[in-house]
Amino acid sequence: MKMGRSQNLFTVALVAATLMGLGSIFASAASAAPLVLGSGDADSATFTLGNKLVKAIALDLDGITVNSRVTKGDKDNVKLLGKKKRGVDLGFATLGAATKAWNAEGKKQNRKFKGLLAIAKNKMGKTLYLLAGKKVKKDQAKAIVQYLLSAKGKKRLKKLKADASPASGAAEFKAAGIPLHAGAM
Repeated sequence: MKMGRSQNLFTVALVAATLMGLGSIFASAASAAPLVLGSGDADSATFTLGNKLVKAIALDLDGITVNSRVTKGDKDNVKLLGKKKRGVDLGFATLGAATKAWNAEGKKQNRKFKGLLAIAKNKMGKTLYLLAGKKVKKDQAKAIVQYLLSAKGKKRLKKLKADASPASGAAEFKAAGIPLHAGAM
């Protein structure tokens, strides 16, 4: 059976529209790659906090996926923020560990992260901060910071029994010479 010219044009247009639609689906899926949070040792309170933070984000923030990863702790998290392969995108660290890496010389220096916010106190009473690597986009960081500082975010963390008290942390980062991520401003 022969198809007429208008049927051919319709078929070509339909195929093109379908391919364009699939292209946008794949493009949006690729741009929504999960972020990885370096939290701490599997037996630590920091790892537990990381898992609760990940769960809160999953429940309340559309379009942002965060996975928690076992690490050796805050010094390891800071080190992993600078790695392209098998690194992390977000990490918990004390200001001491972050400042030490930021101000180090030579190969130990790491300036591949920026400050997001203060998140909780650890068992020794030191404040844990949430740091973001370069892969974290401004809109992702902004959504995470706004959510964690909001009443809704704090309520969710409380409901999950997360021992967290999110706060700006901007003054502490500034005093340490660590710039704030654009999404935290």
